[in-house]
Amino acid sequence: MAEEYERRMMRYRSDIDGLRALAILPVVFFHYGLKHPFNGGFAGVDVFFVISGFLITRHINDAVEQGRFDILDFYNRRIRRILPALFSVLVVCFGVSTLTQTPPEVYNTSRGILWSMLFASNIFFYSQSSYFDSALQANPLLHTWSLSVEEQFYIVIPFLIYFSKKVLKIPLKFIIFSLLALSFSACLIEVFYDKSAAFYLPQYRAWEFLLGSVVMLATQPAVLARSRVTKPVLESSGAVGLVFILASLFALSTKSLFPGPGALGPGLGAAVVLYSGGQQRTVVATALS
Repeated sequence: MAEEYERRMMRYRSDIDGLRALAILPVVFFHYGLKHPFNGGFAGVDVFFVISGFLITRHINDAVEQGRFDILDFYNRRIRRILPALFSVLVVCFGVSTLTQTPPEVYNTSRGILWSMLFASNIFFYSQSSYFDSALQANPLLHTWSLSVEEQFYIVIPFLIYFSKKVLKIPLKFIIFSLLALSFSACLIEVFYDKSAAFYLPQYRAWEFLLGSVVMLATQPAVLARSRVTKPVLESSGAVGLVFILASLFALSTKSLFPGPGALGPGLGAAVVLYSGGQQRTVVATALS
């Protein structure tokens, strides 16, 4: 039953779109200054990172397994999906900036546009100041830092999966778990020394994408066929995961130890929701759909 459900939902899972909506609304509210009750609305981005890790790893892994993975086609699809929307945003932001901002602010926005086009705006904003500093809030491209982190992950993950399977002949799970442990450990240490680096830079955020990759491994048909997880357990875990996400959105604040321990709530919550919905049509999956 679980294997049949996964095959049916492999191409599209509407509950994931619902999870995206749940993640993006608090982020929007946070940036509009509606921080109460969404003090931790910024944590919605962490949910996105887990979802992205799950989807992109599943796509690449399936293509490599079936012998049809083409890295040029992969990047071509990413370009066609992202660049039209990104360039539209950049053009509009530049036009509005020239009409509403002072010359120094226009110059800073222009620099942000350039770095965004290179998918490196996270590095640019890290060099400026903390994400939560008011000085950065006037930059209309601040939100592109997360897109840059995602694209940096997308540059690495295809080679990682391909070489682990075709060249190194090492089980993918060993590589994913090892890198996840290294990234999370580094994040835990760095958040005490340089919180902005832990927030912006990909090596400290990779573990969140890799959480999604772990869910991909756990929901492979061969793994599900051996699974002994019952429906009540899946129902309960989906509900617990949703509570983790919502509690993080309410409980976190700009003063929290984030994205170290503070990111565990939304990250693990998203992973559990993805896992439970990948096996059965749980109540949470139905609600999110």
